[in-house]
Amino acid sequence: MPKRTLRRAIEGYRRDEARARVGRWRGEASAESEQEVLSGYAWLARDEGLERLAEAEEEGSLGADEARAMRAQLADLHAERVLGQTRAAWRALPARVLERDGHRVPCGDLVEAV
Repeated sequence: MPKRTLRRAIEGYRRDEARARVGRWRGEASAESEQEVLSGYAWLARDEGLERLAEAEEEGSLGADEARAMRAQLADLHAERVLGQTRAAWRALPARVLERDGHRVPCGDLVEAV
Protein backbone atom coordinates (compact mmCIF):
# COMPACT_ATOMS: atom_id res chain seq x y z
CA MET A 1 0.00 0.00 0.00
CA PRO A 2 1.48 3.36 -0.92
CA LYS A 3 2.38 5.46 2.09
CA ARG A 4 0.38 8.42 0.81
CA THR A 5 -2.82 6.35 0.93
CA LEU A 6 -2.17 5.41 4.55
CA ARG A 7 -1.15 8.96 5.42
CA ARG A 8 -4.25 10.33 3.68
CA ALA A 9 -6.49 8.00 5.69
CA ILE A 10 -4.87 9.06 8.98
CA GLU A 11 -5.11 12.75 8.04
CA GLY A 12 -8.72 12.28 6.97
CA TYR A 13 -9.59 10.71 10.29
CA ARG A 14 -7.88 13.50 12.24
CA ARG A 15 -9.67 16.15 10.14
CA ASP A 16 -13.09 14.53 10.58
CA GLU A 17 -12.46 13.98 14.29
CA ALA A 18 -11.53 17.65 14.79
CA ARG A 19 -14.59 18.82 12.83
CA ALA A 20 -16.89 16.62 14.94
CA ARG A 21 -15.24 17.71 18.20
CA VAL A 22 -15.72 21.40 17.36
CA GLY A 23 -19.33 20.66 16.44
CA ARG A 24 -19.91 18.95 19.79
CA TRP A 25 -18.31 21.88 21.65
CA ARG A 26 -20.64 24.25 19.81
CA GLY A 27 -23.61 22.08 20.74
CA GLU A 28 -24.52 21.24 17.14
CA ALA A 29 -27.10 18.46 17.05
CA SER A 30 -25.64 17.08 13.82
CA ALA A 31 -22.11 16.66 15.24
CA GLU A 32 -20.85 13.09 15.08
CA SER A 33 -19.69 11.25 18.19
CA GLU A 34 -16.11 9.95 18.49
CA GLN A 35 -17.35 6.44 17.73
CA GLU A 36 -19.27 7.57 14.64
CA VAL A 37 -16.17 9.26 13.23
CA LEU A 38 -13.96 6.29 14.05
CA SER A 39 -16.40 3.84 12.45
CA GLY A 40 -15.54 5.26 9.03
CA TYR A 41 -11.86 4.61 9.64
CA ALA A 42 -12.19 1.44 11.74
CA TRP A 43 -9.67 -0.48 9.62
CA LEU A 44 -6.95 1.91 10.82
CA ALA A 45 -7.53 0.91 14.45
CA ARG A 46 -7.46 -2.81 13.70
CA ASP A 47 -4.85 -5.24 12.44
CA GLU A 48 -5.51 -4.11 8.87
CA GLY A 49 -3.95 -0.73 9.61
CA LEU A 50 -0.76 -2.37 10.86
CA GLU A 51 -0.74 -4.75 7.89
CA ARG A 52 -0.98 -1.87 5.45
CA LEU A 53 1.79 -0.05 7.30
CA ALA A 54 3.98 -3.17 7.09
CA GLU A 55 3.29 -3.36 3.34
CA ALA A 56 4.38 0.26 2.91
CA GLU A 57 7.55 -0.46 4.88
CA GLU A 58 8.31 -3.54 2.77
CA GLU A 59 7.90 -1.46 -0.38
CA GLY A 60 10.58 0.81 1.02
CA SER A 61 8.34 3.84 0.78
CA LEU A 62 8.66 4.71 4.48
CA GLY A 63 11.72 5.79 6.39
CA ALA A 64 12.28 4.51 9.93
CA ASP A 65 11.16 7.76 11.56
CA GLU A 66 8.07 8.04 9.39
CA ALA A 67 7.13 4.40 10.11
CA ARG A 68 7.45 5.02 13.87
CA ALA A 69 5.30 8.14 13.59
CA MET A 70 2.60 6.26 11.69
CA ARG A 71 2.73 3.39 14.20
CA ALA A 72 2.17 5.94 16.96
CA GLN A 73 -0.82 7.34 15.05
CA LEU A 74 -2.30 3.85 14.63
CA ALA A 75 -1.73 3.07 18.32
CA ASP A 76 -3.52 6.30 19.21
CA LEU A 77 -6.46 5.37 16.97
CA HIS A 78 -6.63 1.94 18.60
CA ALA A 79 -6.60 3.51 22.07
CA GLU A 80 -9.40 5.91 21.05
CA ARG A 81 -11.49 3.00 19.77
CA VAL A 82 -11.04 0.99 22.98
CA LEU A 83 -11.68 4.05 25.15
CA GLY A 84 -14.88 4.77 23.23
CA GLN A 85 -16.06 1.20 23.77
CA THR A 86 -15.22 1.46 27.47
CA ARG A 87 -17.12 4.74 27.81
CA ALA A 88 -20.16 3.24 26.07
CA ALA A 89 -20.08 0.22 28.40
CA TRP A 90 -19.73 2.48 31.44
CA ARG A 91 -22.70 4.63 30.34
CA ALA A 92 -24.82 1.50 29.89
CA LEU A 93 -23.82 0.05 33.26
CA PRO A 94 -26.47 1.75 35.45
CA ALA A 95 -29.23 0.25 33.29
CA ARG A 96 -27.94 -3.32 33.72
CA VAL A 97 -29.08 -5.74 36.41
CA LEU A 98 -26.93 -8.27 38.29
CA GLU A 99 -27.90 -11.41 40.15
CA ARG A 100 -26.56 -11.10 43.69
CA ASP A 101 -27.38 -13.61 46.44
CA GLY A 102 -30.45 -14.70 44.51
CA HIS A 103 -31.71 -11.14 44.12
CA ARG A 104 -31.68 -8.91 41.09
CA VAL A 105 -29.80 -5.70 41.86
CA PRO A 106 -29.62 -2.75 39.46
CA CYS A 107 -25.98 -1.92 38.72
CA GLY A 108 -26.76 1.76 39.24
CA ASP A 109 -27.43 1.05 42.93
CA LEU A 110 -24.12 -0.79 43.25
CA VAL A 111 -22.19 1.99 41.51
CA GLU A 112 -23.74 4.61 43.80
CA ALA A 113 -22.85 2.50 46.84
CA VAL A 114 -19.18 2.56 45.85
